[in-house]
Amino acid sequence: MKKKGASSIVCLFILLVFASAIFFIGWGQFKIEPNSIGVVISKLAGISSKPIVPGKFSWHWEFLIPKNAKIVIFKTEPISFTQKVSGTLPSGEDYSKAYKKQPNFSYNFDFDVTAVLYPEDFVELIENSSISNQETLEKYLQNSACEVAKKAVFYFLEKTKTDRLFGPETVGTEELLYLTNADNLFKNIHFQNFSVKSAVFPDYSLYENARSIYLSNNTEDEKTEDSNNVPKENKTSSSKKRAKDESEKLLSKIIHEF
Repeated sequence: MKKKGASSIVCLFILLVFASAIFFIGWGQFKIEPNSIGVVISKLAGISSKPIVPGKFSWHWEFLIPKNAKIVIFKTEPISFTQKVSGTLPSGEDYSKAYKKQPNFSYNFDFDVTAVLYPEDFVELIENSSISNQETLEKYLQNSACEVAKKAVFYFLEKTKTDRLFGPETVGTEELLYLTNADNLFKNIHFQNFSVKSAVFPDYSLYENARSIYLSNNTEDEKTEDSNNVPKENKTSSSKKRAKDESEKLLSKIIHEF
């Protein structure tokens, strides 16, 4: 009887040790530090839909198979950086030649950005993008901020056409995100701060004058008899089309410079 009792205790102890080992092998929470999140990626099941969050119980069977799974850890703290956007107004270098001093028609904007990814979106984002570690996550946030910044710069430059007193530095984070539709474009990113740190942009009225002089000079050089027969309304339409083309060219230039 004593031997049977002792055997039962030993078996029970072994079972408890075995169960505890299985529990701790699959328990991922203890591997995650505060202000971090872990995503389980296994060879058999792929990316787990349940991220590992500090303070929340998490158990994954994938770790029971040796060398089958790993945890990719990301920081959940916001990252701050400066986003730069610079360039020159369309044909600005050519138009500046209309003046002897050749004014500078370039622009330069610096944005202060603080961004963070929503924890519940980590898994979906990793599944649908090239994010694989902390470095690529930060690159993703910076690239997204760059897109928002370019849209903001286009708005600012268009605004200065009609409002010479407009100051981009007065635009706050909430307004900037609204103007650029950032919340809809990047629903998984929370931009805690997106403000203009510094802004240098040319005098648009001077740019328009230079453009008119430049085009006028070139038109006179290329004038032919056929051009004299163009109806007045066609000239007006052509002028409006040219202005629209300049605006579209500016947007395209800002987008493709990065």
